[in-house]
Amino acid sequence: MRGKARATVRIKMPAGMRATAPIIVCVLFLLLALSSTAGAVTFIQQANRLQLIYAALLDFRPGQSPNPVERSAWSLAFELIPMPEVDTRIGAKDEPIDSPPFVPRLRLRWVARWGLLLGISLNPDLEVQNYSAPWTAFELGLRGTVGGLGVELRAHTIDGVVEGPITDSETKDRFEFENRGVDLRVGLPLGRWSVYGGGGKSGTVSALLVASDGARIALDDEFTYLLAGIEFRGEDWTFTLEQNRTGDYLYHIILSLSFGL
Repeated sequence: MRGKARATVRIKMPAGMRATAPIIVCVLFLLLALSSTAGAVTFIQQANRLQLIYAALLDFRPGQSPNPVERSAWSLAFELIPMPEVDTRIGAKDEPIDSPPFVPRLRLRWVARWGLLLGISLNPDLEVQNYSAPWTAFELGLRGTVGGLGVELRAHTIDGVVEGPITDSETKDRFEFENRGVDLRVGLPLGRWSVYGGGGKSGTVSALLVASDGARIALDDEFTYLLAGIEFRGEDWTFTLEQNRTGDYLYHIILSLSFGL
């Protein structure tokens, strides 16, 4: 019995292609390697993310409805910013950040009957739970009424320093930040109650000075935020609850109790 003949197909590669084939393989390998590491997060990127979170948390958000007032008046507000749960991972470990449960803030504000708003917040250099956070903040806004809704366009700025065990429980690091921003809010008065919402954008320039190794990590970035609040006005006091969302990495609230002066 005769065996069946096997057919062999041979493809002749041009000489030029044969010479460049190794180069093409190397290029493809390099592209695959780059694509696999493109999503990697470096130590600097993780540190910058943490800086951005704390800069946004300390940003000088409004904490008040934009509704016009019946007469020009001063108010003094006591604000609390509860510390949200923050992913503090830098490198291969979670940094031991044992920060205070909330950030207190005192704000003095003047609102004119015709709509001008001026505000200031000064925090002294006092140490609480191994942390100190002196800052100076200002705000300037203009309020008005559109179709029964309160509207305010506001600019704000805050410069501050946070010192404490940010990256190591045994050391005291230093976080310096400068924020500049603008936001727009719209409010609906409902008798003594008010609801409002809005959004804004801030830019931050900050630096994290790590005490353990002397490293200085700088950041120059910006972030957008959305906010919504509910407010109740008493006879001579006002309580406000404001929810803030910054990007997709920070959600925090502001509790404010203000008194007319």
